[in-house]
Amino acid sequence: NLVQACQLKLWTEQGTHMLDPSYGTPMVVGYPNTGATVVALRSAIRAGLSRDSRIDKVLSMIVVAEDDTVDVEATVLPVGGKAAVVVGVSAL
Repeated sequence: NLVQACQLKLWTEQGTHMLDPSYGTPMVVGYPNTGATVVALRSAIRAGLSRDSRIDKVLSMIVVAEDDTVDVEATVLPVGGKAAVVVGVSAL
C-alpha cells in the first residue's frame, strides 16, 4: 500500500539501496537540530515523495524536529486518486 511504501522510503537511509541510490531520506544523525537542517530535510523528503510514480502531488507536509527526533506528516494525492492520503512517520 502507498502509505507503507512511503514510510519505508522515509525510514531508509538514502544511498543504501543497491539498485536505486536516490531511494530514501538523507540521515541527519549528528547534525545540529537547527532550522536549516529541518528545511533541508523537508526539501529532501518532498523531492523523494514527488519522485514516486504513484504520487501525483505532495499537498502538504509538516516536519517537526524536537530534541533528537523528527516527526513527519505528509499529505499526498495518489495518481488517479480523488482522496488525499496522509503518511506519517516518527523518529527519523
